[in-house]
Amino acid sequence: MHGSLDRDTPVELLEEVDRELQFRRARAQIYVIGSAAMSLAYARERTTADIDARVEKGHSALLEAVRTVGRRRGLPDSWLNEQAPTAIPRTKDGSPRTLYASEHLTVTGASPRHLLAMKLQAGRTKDEQDIAVLVAELGLASPAEAIAVHDELFPDEPLDRAKRELVERVFGNP
Repeated sequence: MHGSLDRDTPVELLEEVDRELQFRRARAQIYVIGSAAMSLAYARERTTADIDARVEKGHSALLEAVRTVGRRRGLPDSWLNEQAPTAIPRTKDGSPRTLYASEHLTVTGASPRHLLAMKLQAGRTKDEQDIAVLVAELGLASPAEAIAVHDELFPDEPLDRAKRELVERVFGNP
């Protein structure tokens, strides 16, 4: 993608997609994860290269609208990234947050538990602040509690040493 999306741009893009769906008299629903979910759900001042999402309903109409909006804005079709769902836990997210809702487009974001598990699974240093926000949101008091959330949602993929150290840093432990 050319550049990155600031906090306001994903909202603008989703509003444009909504208008395109309305024009087509279609409905769609997406489930957003990653940095875009953090930005939309927690007003995090950060940028993201794309919007990582799983299309829940209205796949073909949504992709047509995404392409139209992307071309209008000079963005590649991949600004809505459907490759991310490989990083989503297999356990259904029982409490996703509604981030945008209209008659034609509904956008839900991963719950704090699912976002935390995915951020820990990725284990990227750049996600440390996001992890801290999610830990606070969930009221977790120790690294063990955060790791337990991860292990519940990714039971076959234990955190390696570097990822465990990331969790320790978030809680202020060296």
